[in-house]
Amino acid sequence: MAHQRLTTHLNNSPLAIVEWNKDFCVTKWSAQAEIIFGWKESEAIGKQLVDLNLVYEEDIPATNIISNELRSGKVKNNKIINRNNTKEGKVIYCQWYNSVLQAPNGEIETVLSLIQDVTERVESEKNIKESEEKFSKVFQSDIIGFSIVNKDQVRIEVNDAMAKMLESTREHLIGKTLDEAKVDVLDEAYYSQKVRLSEKVFKDGFLRNESVSRTLISGKKMDLLVSVEALDVAGEAHALFAVIDNTDNATDQEKRDNVKANISAIITNYNVTSIDDTELDLYIPIDALPFPQLASNIDNVRIIDGSTSTSENPLSVSLTANFENSAMYVNTTPGNKVIVNLENDTLIIEQV
Repeated sequence: MAHQRLTTHLNNSPLAIVEWNKDFCVTKWSAQAEIIFGWKESEAIGKQLVDLNLVYEEDIPATNIISNELRSGKVKNNKIINRNNTKEGKVIYCQWYNSVLQAPNGEIETVLSLIQDVTERVESEKNIKESEEKFSKVFQSDIIGFSIVNKDQVRIEVNDAMAKMLESTREHLIGKTLDEAKVDVLDEAYYSQKVRLSEKVFKDGFLRNESVSRTLISGKKMDLLVSVEALDVAGEAHALFAVIDNTDNATDQEKRDNVKANISAIITNYNVTSIDDTELDLYIPIDALPFPQLASNIDNVRIIDGSTSTSENPLSVSLTANFENSAMYVNTTPGNKVIVNLENDTLIIEQV
């Protein structure tokens, strides 16, 4: 009765149970062993590991060490995680717990193995490790500033790019809130922007390349693109900040905006109406364009063969301005073409 109860418990165990004789031939093969490895008990009994091709080839040296430890009596029990082959040829990861029963003379009588399929756990650990390695490489970026902030707004990690961007050090930034670090000018504009961004994160749950202006305590003004994602660290909610310094691009855009504003002033002066915000259809004498006004925001003006009109017979032109690439194309009514181009802060008007 006791033996029957033990057999029932073993068959109900989530662990596969395999018993081997002194020659390491299978003498017991549980129902769970059938499920894990695919071999029926009748197929496994009397077979050795090699007969069932149970061990993945690259892991054979490691499993031989484990077997030899048991055979030699060096240990009474041991364990290993290795790859195994199923009957269908699928590769799985199993953890083996082995125990040896010896006769009084020290010879092996039986070896009992308890086996757990840990494939899901091992694959998950591998994926986590790979993700951590990738994240670590990304976090070490020289271009993008990264920081991790906890729910109390304390930075718990900062990369060198972020520290450099803020004219500070990792040691100074880590362990302090954004305000406590005092790398920004903490004025009304700072707090107003902070409230705006916090409200957006609360509403959407993230930020995507949000334009942010900052003034550092050194007086340096910066235009940044900020992205924020939720991040789980040890089961607690954190925020991952990714920041790109967009100051140079913003300065270029400001120059283009200045040109656009200046042209808009010209249109107003000559009572010409714009069709929309980006393209303007103008009909004005080319020699009436007030280039000095343009020159106030552009370093130089160069006109190449642009004197084809006269005051008595002004050359009427149709001008379309594309401010994204800083180029304007002017078509004259007689069919001649004039190019107006902004190049290296020089306005070039050329008859072609």
